[in-house]
Amino acid sequence: MFTFKDFMQGHDQAVIYCLMKNEVVRQLVVTGTDVYIDVLSEIVTVPLEAEIRYEPWELDRGSLCFMFDGQVGKLCTEYDYIHFPNEKRTQVTVPDGIGIVARESQRTDTGFRFLPKPW
Repeated sequence: MFTFKDFMQGHDQAVIYCLMKNEVVRQLVVTGTDVYIDVLSEIVTVPLEAEIRYEPWELDRGSLCFMFDGQVGKLCTEYDYIHFPNEKRTQVTVPDGIGIVARESQRTDTGFRFLPKPW
């Protein structure tokens, strides 16, 4: 299982930049056992141990997604840039062992369905 704790790599803050526009799209701040995700229109709070999964796309870069309050949140898109304080920007890649999310065509009427097996 891949979590926000893994994604943050021991850092307390991170900024995610859109690959295409080079604009900030997410700001993440760890406080205790939670991570605050500023999506620039609202702030979402999830546990640091919340699972992140990968949603593949056939003709485009995939997305890293997470669940909160019964909804699905998009953390970032594959190959967006992540910047930790005092480090160079690096591209977000799909980590080994991350769980995979059902594609759009496999979603249910009741919400987002996670596939049970990691890829």
